[in-house]
Amino acid sequence: MQTEVYQIGDWLVHHEGLQLLLPEGFFESKSSQPSINKITVEPKSPCAGPPDMKEIEKRLADDKTFVNAEMLLKEDHKLKLRQVEDEKAYDSARTGIVNLASNRGFCDLSTVKSELDYLQELRTVAMLQRIPEVVDEEFRQGDIGMPKAMFTIGLSHIRQIVQGLVEGKIRVAMPPVLLAAAKKNGDNDPVSDTELNLCKENFGVTVILPRTLADNQKVLTLMGLDKIVTRARSQSPPLVLSAIH
Repeated sequence: MQTEVYQIGDWLVHHEGLQLLLPEGFFESKSSQPSINKITVEPKSPCAGPPDMKEIEKRLADDKTFVNAEMLLKEDHKLKLRQVEDEKAYDSARTGIVNLASNRGFCDLSTVKSELDYLQELRTVAMLQRIPEVVDEEFRQGDIGMPKAMFTIGLSHIRQIVQGLVEGKIRVAMPPVLLAAAKKNGDNDPVSDTELNLCKENFGVTVILPRTLADNQKVLTLMGLDKIVTRARSQSPPLVLSAIH
C-alpha cells in the first residue's frame, strides 16, 4: 500500500509539478506528536534517474526502521511538508482510539466506537478546512510554483471527504450520548454543518485511491465506498475518483 502511495506522489511530481505534501499525522511543532522532520533524509541528486521501485518496496517493508511513503517522497524529490493536523482534534481522536483498544472499564463498546467516529470526523473536517490556507500561503511566499498539493490520509476518512466535496459541506452529527449531554448544557443545535473551504474557494480536487484498494470490492464495501466509487467512475469533473497503476 505504501509503495502505491509513493508511486502516486512520484507520478504527481513528474506530471503535475507537485511541490507540496500534506501528510496526515504530521506535525511541524516541537511537540510530542509524530513528525517526519525528526527523521534525517538526504535528498538525492536531480540526476539520479527514476526511483528503483524494488528498493522502495524493500525500504518500506523494513520493520526495523520507521519509514513511510511521504518520507521517501521527501527524500527523492524537492518537496515541502506542511502540517494541516489540528493538534487538539488529533489528541482527542488518539485518546478515543486508546480507550477503545484498551477497553478500560467500558460496558458499551458501541458507544465508545460511535464517540471515536465522531472525533475522527471532527479531525477530518479540521484538516480539510486548513488545506486552502496552507496551499495559498506557500504559493504567495513563492515556496511552490503552483497552488496545488498532495494530501495523504487513511481510507477510513475518504467516504466523509467525498460526500463533503459532492455537497460542498460536511455534516457532523453527535452520537446520542454526547447529544444528550449537549442539550442538557443548553446547546439546542449541536449538529455541525460546515461549508468546505475547498469548495468555497473553488479548489479543484482529485481523490486518488491506490490500485490495491480501488480493486478490492470487500474493502470498498466495508468502508461504505463501493457505491461512491462506482458512481464517481461514471462522472466527469469537478470530482474525479481514480486509481494510478
